[in-house]
Amino acid sequence: MRPEEYLVIGLGNPGRAYLATRHNIGQVFVDWLNYRPDCEQIPTLKPDCYMNLSGETIQKHLDYYKIPVSQIVVAHDDVDLPFGEVRLKTRGRDGGHKGVRSIIKFLETKNFYRIRFGIGRPDNPDFPLEKFVLAKFKCEEIEHFSTMFQEAKEILFSLPDPELETHHDIDPINRTV
Repeated sequence: MRPEEYLVIGLGNPGRAYLATRHNIGQVFVDWLNYRPDCEQIPTLKPDCYMNLSGETIQKHLDYYKIPVSQIVVAHDDVDLPFGEVRLKTRGRDGGHKGVRSIIKFLETKNFYRIRFGIGRPDNPDFPLEKFVLAKFKCEEIEHFSTMFQEAKEILFSLPDPELETHHDIDPINRTV
């Protein structure tokens, strides 16, 4: 597969305050792709709106550039995966992720690729999840980004040629750091 045939969309929130937060790992991955010589041909998008509103921005971008939904890959955080786990999801519900929910609403389909980055859950079960996802990564977690992003890149390069296959035929790939 040629990854340049897919648009990789990194979810996150705008502004310096959110740069290194767990919720922005999708955008951090897109930045990582943009600075790798072996990925320079991969088109990327970082919506310039809050994550919960990203569906409308993405829909407008796809409509303007006439990109079919079958050729997008949305990269985002997932609290239901242990930290360091990277998975491909080919279709399905939003799993409680409001950014993905917004995309499903505006694209009117659940059938698009997602690369899910496990960020885990707070150690203290009483700690509010909203605060956890908006908290910054620990230094020891950031050290794992390169491995996680390399795994995600391998997933991108393993996607089928969109002209030959549909994404419904792909089994999810589960990888852990």
